[in-house]
Amino acid sequence: MSEQSATIASNVVAASSQVNQYVSLEQAQRVLDQQAAQRNNRWYPRFHIALPAGKTAQPFGLCYFQNRWHVMFQSNIDSLSDDAPYVAHVSSDDLIHWQSEPLLLAPDAPEDNGGIYAGSTVVSDDGQLWIFYTGTHCDDDGTYDNICAAVSTDGVHATKLGAVIECPEGYRAFRNPRVSRLQQHWVMVVGASTDDHRGQILKFTSDNLRIWHFDGVLYQHPNPGVYMLESPDFFSIKAPDGHDAWVLGFCARGEHPNGFSSRNLRNAGYIIGDYTADGFIARTEFRMWDWGHNFYAPTTVAAPDGRRLLIAWMSSFVPPIVTAMEDGWCDQLSCIREIMLDEYHCLRFQPLRESQALRYSTQEFGAMCIAINQTIQLADRIEAAEVIVDINLDASTAERPGINVHVNGEGHCSVYYDKLINRVVLDRAANPHGDRGYRAAPFTSQRLRLHILLDAASIEVFVNDGEQVLSSYSYPHEGPTSLCLSSESGTMDVEHITLHRLRV
Repeated sequence: MSEQSATIASNVVAASSQVNQYVSLEQAQRVLDQQAAQRNNRWYPRFHIALPAGKTAQPFGLCYFQNRWHVMFQSNIDSLSDDAPYVAHVSSDDLIHWQSEPLLLAPDAPEDNGGIYAGSTVVSDDGQLWIFYTGTHCDDDGTYDNICAAVSTDGVHATKLGAVIECPEGYRAFRNPRVSRLQQHWVMVVGASTDDHRGQILKFTSDNLRIWHFDGVLYQHPNPGVYMLESPDFFSIKAPDGHDAWVLGFCARGEHPNGFSSRNLRNAGYIIGDYTADGFIARTEFRMWDWGHNFYAPTTVAAPDGRRLLIAWMSSFVPPIVTAMEDGWCDQLSCIREIMLDEYHCLRFQPLRESQALRYSTQEFGAMCIAINQTIQLADRIEAAEVIVDINLDASTAERPGINVHVNGEGHCSVYYDKLINRVVLDRAANPHGDRGYRAAPFTSQRLRLHILLDAASIEVFVNDGEQVLSSYSYPHEGPTSLCLSSESGTMDVEHITLHRLRV
C-alpha cells in the first residue's frame, strides 16, 4: 500500500466511525468534499459516473428536466459501508460530461430515518421533477419500508412530501419504486417480499403522482426460493415488425446459479412478454441483462427522441474491494446503453451514440494472423479507450482467440472466445488486485466482434453488436497499461481492429 493509500485508509476508517453523526445534507456534503480532496485517482473512473468520494450505489435512472439530463443515485460518504442512505446527483447537457451537484437527500425525516434507497425520477405534467424513493422507518416497533416522494423545481434542491404509499399488509419488504407514464395514467411497480417469503412485483396507478391505487400483483416469481424481487422495471419496446413487446426487469434475491447464468451474489435480468387487460404474460425465459461480474439494479428511460436508455450500478458485492479501503471511494455506474429489440424478440445493447464524442485519436489495424500461442502488443499507454476487434472464428484454429486489456507486467484481464464451451469469456485470473474469477456469455456465430469500453478499472464488452454484454471491474498494476492480442492453442484470424483513445 502506498503512503497516499495508507493516509486515505486512515481517513476512511475515521469517517466510518463518525458517519452516523452526519445525517444532515450540509454535514454530509462537507465530509464528502474533504474526502474528495484526498482521493487516490489511480483507478477512479475517467468517463463513468461516480461519487467524488465515498460509495456510489443504485441509480434512480436517467431523467431529462429543464434541458439537462439528471442522474440520482444512492450513496454514502463512507466508502466502507454496505449501506447507501443518501441521494447523490449529477447532471449533464450532453449525456457525456457530468457535473457533480450537491447531495440531494439525506435520511432526516421520520419516514426515512433508517435510510433512503433507490426509486425513480419523472417530470410531472406541471413541469416539476418528482423523486420517488424507498424510505426506511425505524422505531421501537421495528423497521419497515414506505414509498416516499420529493419534488424539485430547479433540479438541485428538493422538498420532501413524506410517504405516498405505506407497505401493504402481508408484506415484509417493499422497495425500489419505478414510475413511468402509461397511456393516461402514471404507473408504479414496486419490488416486494410477502410474509411467506415469495418474491413479487406490485403495481400501482395514479392520476396525479400523489394518490396511488393498488392494482394488484403484476408478477410473482415461479421459484419459491426467490424471496424478493428488487429494482423492478416495466416498459414497452417496439419490435422491427411494429409489434409492442413488454419488458419486465428485476433482480431476484434467492435465485441460485444455473450453469453460467446468475453466478453473482446478486443478479439482474428480464422477461419479455405481453401486457393485456389480464396483466403481464411472460413469453420468454429469464434472461441476463449483463453477464459480467459487476452489474446490478439497471433502470431504463424513454429519451425525448424515442430511444430507450439504460444505466446500472457496477456493484462490488464480493471482497476485496480495494478502492473502498485504500483510495477513499467505491464503485461507479455503468456506461449508458441504448436498448433495441431485434427480429428474434431479443434485446440488444449498444454504447450510447453520444459517447463517440469522447474519441480523440483513432488507429485502424488491418487484417492479421496471430501465430500459435503468440501474444503481440497492439498499443500502449492506454488510460481510457474504446476498441473494436473483428475475429473470423471459422478461419481461426485457436482454442481461445482474444485480447488482453489492462496489461501491465504480468497482470491483465482477458476477453476471448472459448471454443470448448462456445462462449465469450471475461477472465480476471491474472488481475493483480481485487476479486478474480471469470464470466461467460453465450455465443452462436462464426464471426466475433468485441466492442470494448475501457476505463481506469472497468471493462464493458459488447458482443456482436450487443447480443450480449459483460461488465466487470479490472484493477491493473499502477502505471501505464497496454492492449495485446492473444491466440492460445492455435492461430487467430483478425479481420480488423479499431482503437479509439478517449478524452479523460
